[in-house]
Amino acid sequence: MWLPVGHLAAVSLAGSLRPRTVPRGEARHRFVVLISARDEEAHIAGPVSSALRMSYPASLRRVLVVADNCADGTAAKARAEGAEVWERTDMTRPTKGAAVEWTLERLLADDGWDAVVLLDADADVDPEFFAVVDQRLTEGAMVVQGERHVSNAGENVVSRLAQVSSAAQCVLRPRGRARLGGAAKLVGNGMVIHRSVFAVCPWRAHGLVEDVEYWLQLLCHGIHPVHEPCAVVSDLMPTDLASARVQRRRWEAGRLNLVRDKVGPYGRDAFRRRDPVLAEALTSELLFPNLSVTGALVAVAGAARWAGAGRGAGTAAAQSVVLAGHLVLSLRAAGAPAASYAALALAPAAMVWRVWVTAEAAVKRRTLAWQGTPRGAGR
Repeated sequence: MWLPVGHLAAVSLAGSLRPRTVPRGEARHRFVVLISARDEEAHIAGPVSSALRMSYPASLRRVLVVADNCADGTAAKARAEGAEVWERTDMTRPTKGAAVEWTLERLLADDGWDAVVLLDADADVDPEFFAVVDQRLTEGAMVVQGERHVSNAGENVVSRLAQVSSAAQCVLRPRGRARLGGAAKLVGNGMVIHRSVFAVCPWRAHGLVEDVEYWLQLLCHGIHPVHEPCAVVSDLMPTDLASARVQRRRWEAGRLNLVRDKVGPYGRDAFRRRDPVLAEALTSELLFPNLSVTGALVAVAGAARWAGAGRGAGTAAAQSVVLAGHLVLSLRAAGAPAASYAALALAPAAMVWRVWVTAEAAVKRRTLAWQGTPRGAGR
C-alpha cells in the first residue's frame, strides 16, 4: 500500500508549491470553442456567454455548440445566446467522444483556426482563460489542460464532497505531476489542443471516459499535455447521490475498461521506449486504485495485520495521515472555504459509498452504456 500512498505523498508535496504566473503577450492563436451538449437547454447559456465575454480579441475566437442527439431546445437556446450551432443525430454512436470526433472531422476541413478548446455544457470560463493558454501555446505547448474547479460547491454536502474529490484530482495532483515532470491528465473540461496534434494523433476516443482515453493516446505518440493553473474553468457537480452515482459509475467503469484494453499494449510500449511519463500515467491512473479504494484497503490491511500478528496499526495510521493530508492540501490548493474542510468529517462515509459504486461499476462495466450526468430538473 505504500506504492499508491507514497505516490500521493510525492505529488501532494510537489503540488503544494506556488505555481508560476504566466505573462500575457500579444494574442496570436485563433480558437474554436467546442461545446458538445445533449439536452442542455437549461445550462447551455452559461458556457456560451462566458466564452463570448473573454478578454481576448473577438476576431480570434469562435464558439461552436454541437447539439448532439437533442430532444429539447438546446440548439435554439445556443443560437439565441450567439453561438454557432451544428446539430448531430446518430444514436448508433451516442457517446460524447463520438460527437467530438464527428465535429473535428468537419472542423479540420477549415483552415480558419489554430486550436480547439473543449468545454462541458455547464462550464464557466475565467475571462483570462484564452490569454493564458495562448501564451502557453506560444511557448511551445501542444496540449494544455486548464485547471478545473467546482462552481456550485456551496449548494449542499454532496457538492461539497464532490469539491474535495475534484480538488484532489484536478488541482493538486496535476500541479504536483507538472512539478515532477509528468504529463497533465486530461479531464474533459478546459482541454486545449493545437490543430497540428490531430495530424499526429487523430481523435479516436469513443469510450465512457473519452478524455482519459485520448490522453493515453497522446502519451503513446510522445505528446505530453501541460497543466495550467492560471487557466481556470469551473463546472457543476451533482447535488444528490443518484446523479453522483451515475457520474462516478461511468468514470469507474470507463477506467476499468481501459485497464482491460490498454494497460497491456501501452505498458509494453512504455517499456520498449523506456518512457517514464507513460509508465507513470498507466500506473497512477489505471493500476493504482482510486483514492477511496486505497483508503479502504489501508484500513482493512491494517486491521488484518493487527488481528493476525498484533502489529500493523502504526503503518496503517501513517498511511491514513498521508491520505488525509492529501485531501487537506488539495482543498488548500483549490482555495476552498472553511465549509469544505468541515465536509472532510464525512470522508469515511463518502469512502464507503464510493467503494460500493466502484464495485458496482466493476460488475456492470461490460454492459454499461454512456449516460450523461443528470442535472437540474432531470436529476
